[in-house]
Amino acid sequence: MDLVYIVGIGFALGLDTFSVGVSAGVAELLHDRWALAKLSLGVGIAHILMSLCGYSLGKNINEALSRYDHWVAFFLLMALGVKMIYDSSRSDIAKSENYMASGLALIIVSIATSLDAFAVGISFGLVDAPIMLASLIIGVIAVFMLCCGVFLGDKIGIFIGKRASAVGGLFLIIIGSKILWEHL
Repeated sequence: MDLVYIVGIGFALGLDTFSVGVSAGVAELLHDRWALAKLSLGVGIAHILMSLCGYSLGKNINEALSRYDHWVAFFLLMALGVKMIYDSSRSDIAKSENYMASGLALIIVSIATSLDAFAVGISFGLVDAPIMLASLIIGVIAVFMLCCGVFLGDKIGIFIGKRASAVGGLFLIIIGSKILWEHL
């Protein structure tokens, strides 16, 4: 898997954090720099750790699934993409206020936005992608997308947040289809 795909996956995963960032921006998290820094750090670290954990699981089951790894990667990315598109159509998208940047709420938001990185990490383990670089890229892009969402949410409101998650889901479906196509 080359760098372009890793960055693409990072941006697709980052669109979830972008959506959270837009909600946080609407809730004026931008005006509390310390809360924004804590949320960014939590989300970035969670994305890195979850992709590493997923990779470890994917690597350990790789031998048992080596004949079917491309199918597993395809179905994981497809399911993830469909879930992101479905979630974008729901009216109860996570409401974010400054409380999301402290205590248990920070942990929950960080883990919830990085569960997709765990599934992608499994896929990376199955296809033996360069995980250290990939997880770092995913974490950095997640933080970047979160901050972009906060800044945009502060300016334009919640409208764009729901659409960002759908675009990310579509992108993951395309990447999963490409992995399958390359292995058939």
